Amino acid sequence: MTKDAVSRISHYIDKCQIASASHIRAHWQSLEFKVLSKDWDTETARLFIDDNDKPTVFLYPCLSRFTPEHQAFCVLREFAQFLLLKASDEMETHWKQKLTLPTQDQIDAFATRLNQDFKSYADVVASLKSPVDRLVATHLANAMMANGQAFAGATNVNVRKWGPTQEFAGCRRYFSLVPLTSAYCPREIDRDFGSAFASMCVYDLKTVLHTQVKDALVQIIERIINTAR
Repeated sequence: MTKDAVSRISHYIDKCQIASASHIRAHWQSLEFKVLSKDWDTETARLFIDDNDKPTVFLYPCLSRFTPEHQAFCVLREFAQFLLLKASDEMETHWKQKLTLPTQDQIDAFATRLNQDFKSYADVVASLKSPVDRLVATHLANAMMANGQAFAGATNVNVRKWGPTQEFAGCRRYFSLVPLTSAYCPREIDRDFGSAFASMCVYDLKTVLHTQVKDALVQIIERIINTAR
Protein backbone atom coordinates (compact mmCIF):
# COMPACT_ATOMS: atom_id res chain seq x y z
CA MET A 1 0.00 0.00 0.00
CA THR A 2 1.42 3.40 -0.98
CA LYS A 3 1.30 6.80 0.66
CA ASP A 4 -0.81 7.97 -2.31
CA ALA A 5 -3.39 5.33 -1.38
CA VAL A 6 -3.46 6.70 2.16
CA SER A 7 -4.06 10.17 0.76
CA ARG A 8 -7.01 8.88 -1.24
CA ILE A 9 -8.49 7.35 1.91
CA SER A 10 -8.78 10.83 3.40
CA HIS A 11 -11.40 11.60 0.75
CA TYR A 12 -13.82 9.31 2.58
CA ILE A 13 -13.54 11.60 5.60
CA ASP A 14 -14.17 14.66 3.46
CA LYS A 15 -17.27 13.12 1.87
CA CYS A 16 -18.83 12.11 5.18
CA GLN A 17 -20.84 15.00 6.59
CA ILE A 18 -20.35 13.82 10.17
CA ALA A 19 -16.59 13.26 9.88
CA SER A 20 -15.67 16.28 7.75
CA ALA A 21 -15.31 18.74 10.65
CA SER A 22 -12.04 20.68 10.71
CA HIS A 23 -10.80 19.14 13.96
CA ILE A 24 -11.24 15.64 12.50
CA ARG A 25 -9.13 16.60 9.50
CA ALA A 26 -6.50 18.06 11.87
CA HIS A 27 -6.32 14.78 13.80
CA TRP A 28 -5.93 12.85 10.54
CA GLN A 29 -3.04 15.08 9.53
CA SER A 30 -1.41 14.63 12.94
CA LEU A 31 -0.94 10.91 12.32
CA GLU A 32 2.03 9.26 10.67
CA PHE A 33 1.44 6.32 8.34
CA LYS A 34 4.17 3.72 7.93
CA VAL A 35 4.04 1.09 5.22
CA LEU A 36 5.66 -2.11 6.49
CA SER A 37 7.53 -4.63 4.39
CA LYS A 38 6.94 -7.62 6.66
CA ASP A 39 3.55 -9.28 6.43
CA TRP A 40 1.54 -10.63 9.35
CA ASP A 41 -1.42 -12.89 8.76
CA THR A 42 -3.48 -11.34 11.54
CA GLU A 43 -2.79 -7.65 10.83
CA THR A 44 -4.04 -5.18 8.24
CA ALA A 45 -3.51 -1.83 9.98
CA ARG A 46 -2.67 -1.00 13.57
CA LEU A 47 -2.60 2.23 15.57
CA PHE A 48 0.45 2.64 17.79
CA ILE A 49 0.86 5.43 20.32
CA ASP A 50 4.05 6.14 22.23
CA ASP A 51 4.35 9.19 24.45
CA ASN A 52 7.70 10.03 22.91
CA ASP A 53 6.74 9.59 19.26
CA LYS A 54 4.14 10.80 16.81
CA PRO A 55 0.99 8.61 16.78
CA THR A 56 1.44 6.11 13.98
CA VAL A 57 -0.75 3.79 11.95
CA PHE A 58 1.23 0.83 10.67
CA LEU A 59 0.06 -0.47 7.30
CA TYR A 60 0.73 -4.12 6.49
CA PRO A 61 1.40 -5.50 3.00
CA CYS A 62 -1.73 -7.66 2.99
CA LEU A 63 -3.78 -4.46 2.62
CA SER A 64 -2.78 -4.34 -1.04
CA ARG A 65 -4.84 -7.47 -1.69
CA PHE A 66 -8.09 -5.75 -0.66
CA THR A 67 -10.42 -3.51 -2.60
CA PRO A 68 -9.86 0.26 -2.17
CA GLU A 69 -13.02 0.44 -0.07
CA HIS A 70 -11.86 -2.27 2.34
CA GLN A 71 -8.41 -0.70 2.55
CA ALA A 72 -10.08 2.54 3.56
CA PHE A 73 -12.22 0.71 6.10
CA CYS A 74 -9.18 -0.88 7.77
CA VAL A 75 -7.24 2.38 7.99
CA LEU A 76 -10.17 4.51 9.15
CA ARG A 77 -10.98 1.91 11.80
CA GLU A 78 -7.59 2.61 13.39
CA PHE A 79 -8.01 6.36 12.97
CA ALA A 80 -11.31 6.16 14.84
CA GLN A 81 -9.59 4.53 17.80
CA PHE A 82 -7.34 7.58 17.91
CA LEU A 83 -10.40 9.84 17.88
CA LEU A 84 -11.94 7.90 20.76
CA LEU A 85 -8.76 8.41 22.78
CA LYS A 86 -9.01 12.16 22.09
CA ALA A 87 -12.68 12.34 23.05
CA SER A 88 -14.01 13.29 26.48
CA ASP A 89 -13.44 10.71 29.20
CA GLU A 90 -17.09 9.76 29.47
CA MET A 91 -17.41 9.09 25.74
CA GLU A 92 -16.09 5.55 26.02
CA THR A 93 -19.02 4.81 28.33
CA HIS A 94 -21.38 6.51 25.89
CA TRP A 95 -20.11 4.19 23.18
CA LYS A 96 -20.14 0.96 25.19
CA GLN A 97 -23.68 1.60 26.44
CA LYS A 98 -24.81 3.25 23.17
CA LEU A 99 -26.32 6.16 25.07
CA THR A 100 -28.76 8.33 23.20
CA LEU A 101 -31.59 10.76 23.99
CA PRO A 102 -35.25 10.38 23.08
CA THR A 103 -36.73 12.87 20.63
CA GLN A 104 -39.71 15.14 21.13
CA ASP A 105 -41.59 13.20 18.43
CA GLN A 106 -41.03 9.92 20.27
CA ILE A 107 -42.32 11.40 23.53
CA ASP A 108 -45.33 12.84 21.69
CA ALA A 109 -46.07 9.47 20.08
CA PHE A 110 -46.31 7.85 23.52
CA ALA A 111 -48.18 10.68 25.24
CA THR A 112 -50.76 10.97 22.44
CA ARG A 113 -51.56 7.27 22.62
CA LEU A 114 -52.41 7.50 26.31
CA ASN A 115 -55.52 9.39 25.20
CA GLN A 116 -56.51 6.94 22.48
CA ASP A 117 -58.42 3.70 22.53
CA PHE A 118 -55.76 1.37 23.91
CA LYS A 119 -56.26 -1.12 26.72
CA SER A 120 -52.77 -1.31 28.24
CA TYR A 121 -49.24 0.06 28.17
CA ALA A 122 -48.25 -3.01 26.18
CA ASP A 123 -50.80 -2.10 23.51
CA VAL A 124 -49.38 1.42 23.29
CA VAL A 125 -45.83 0.12 22.83
CA ALA A 126 -46.91 -2.46 20.24
CA SER A 127 -48.74 0.19 18.20
CA LEU A 128 -45.48 1.95 17.35
CA LYS A 129 -43.90 0.73 14.13
CA SER A 130 -40.21 1.55 14.63
CA PRO A 131 -37.91 -0.21 17.12
CA VAL A 132 -36.36 2.92 18.63
CA ASP A 133 -39.84 4.43 19.12
CA ARG A 134 -40.96 1.24 20.86
CA LEU A 135 -37.87 1.26 23.09
CA VAL A 136 -38.55 4.85 24.17
CA ALA A 137 -42.20 3.99 24.86
CA THR A 138 -41.11 0.96 26.88
CA HIS A 139 -38.96 3.15 29.14
CA LEU A 140 -41.85 5.53 29.72
CA ALA A 141 -44.34 2.72 30.33
CA ASN A 142 -41.98 0.98 32.77
CA ALA A 143 -41.49 4.21 34.71
CA MET A 144 -45.23 4.70 35.01
CA MET A 145 -45.91 1.13 36.10
CA ALA A 146 -42.98 1.13 38.55
CA ASN A 147 -44.45 4.21 40.21
CA GLY A 148 -47.93 2.79 40.56
CA GLN A 149 -49.65 4.58 37.71
CA ALA A 150 -52.43 2.32 36.46
CA PHE A 151 -53.14 2.54 32.75
CA ALA A 152 -56.76 3.44 33.44
CA GLY A 153 -55.66 6.78 34.88
CA ALA A 154 -52.76 7.42 32.53
CA THR A 155 -54.75 9.88 30.44
CA ASN A 156 -54.45 12.37 33.31
CA VAL A 157 -50.64 12.21 33.39
CA ASN A 158 -48.48 14.77 31.63
CA VAL A 159 -45.31 12.72 31.16
CA ARG A 160 -43.23 15.87 30.61
CA LYS A 161 -44.20 17.26 34.02
CA TRP A 162 -44.82 14.13 36.11
CA GLY A 163 -41.86 13.50 38.42
CA PRO A 164 -40.88 9.92 37.49
CA THR A 165 -40.92 10.64 33.73
CA GLN A 166 -40.11 14.35 33.67
CA GLU A 167 -36.37 14.13 32.99
CA PHE A 168 -36.62 11.39 30.38
CA ALA A 169 -39.66 12.92 28.65
CA GLY A 170 -37.87 16.27 28.67
CA CYS A 171 -35.12 14.64 26.56
CA ARG A 172 -32.53 15.16 29.30
CA ARG A 173 -31.84 11.54 30.30
CA TYR A 174 -29.98 9.09 28.09
CA PHE A 175 -31.10 5.55 27.44
CA SER A 176 -29.17 2.60 26.05
CA LEU A 177 -29.55 1.55 22.44
CA VAL A 178 -27.70 -1.73 23.06
CA PRO A 179 -30.84 -3.92 22.80
CA LEU A 180 -31.28 -2.66 19.24
CA THR A 181 -27.68 -2.31 18.06
CA SER A 182 -27.01 -5.89 19.13
CA ALA A 183 -30.03 -7.02 17.11
CA TYR A 184 -29.75 -4.85 13.99
CA CYS A 185 -25.98 -4.30 13.62
CA PRO A 186 -23.19 -6.70 12.64
CA ARG A 187 -21.21 -7.71 15.71
CA GLU A 188 -18.08 -5.73 14.82
CA ILE A 189 -20.08 -2.52 14.37
CA ASP A 190 -21.97 -3.05 17.60
CA ARG A 191 -18.85 -3.74 19.64
CA ASP A 192 -16.08 -1.70 18.03
CA PHE A 193 -16.18 2.09 17.68
CA GLY A 194 -13.49 2.01 15.02
CA SER A 195 -15.49 -0.37 12.83
CA ALA A 196 -18.66 1.68 13.27
CA PHE A 197 -16.90 4.94 12.33
CA ALA A 198 -15.15 3.38 9.33
CA SER A 199 -18.35 1.75 8.13
CA MET A 200 -20.12 5.12 8.37
CA CYS A 201 -17.45 6.84 6.27
CA VAL A 202 -16.93 4.13 3.65
CA TYR A 203 -20.19 2.18 3.45
CA ASP A 204 -22.76 4.57 4.97
CA LEU A 205 -23.51 1.90 7.59
CA LYS A 206 -25.46 -0.08 5.00
CA THR A 207 -25.14 -3.29 7.01
CA VAL A 208 -27.27 -1.84 9.84
CA LEU A 209 -30.63 -3.44 9.22
CA HIS A 210 -32.97 -0.64 10.28
CA THR A 211 -32.82 3.01 9.22
CA GLN A 212 -33.93 4.37 12.58
CA VAL A 213 -31.29 2.35 14.43
CA LYS A 214 -28.68 3.52 11.92
CA ASP A 215 -29.67 7.17 12.40
CA ALA A 216 -29.47 6.84 16.18
CA LEU A 217 -26.06 5.16 15.90
CA VAL A 218 -24.77 7.99 13.68
CA GLN A 219 -25.89 10.50 16.32
CA ILE A 220 -23.87 8.64 18.95
CA ILE A 221 -20.78 8.58 16.72
CA GLU A 222 -21.19 12.29 15.98
CA ARG A 223 -21.47 13.16 19.67
CA ILE A 224 -18.28 11.25 20.43
CA ILE A 225 -16.13 12.70 17.65
CA ASN A 226 -17.39 16.22 18.34
CA THR A 227 -15.66 16.00 21.73
CA ALA A 228 -12.39 14.73 20.20
CA ARG A 229 -10.67 18.11 20.15
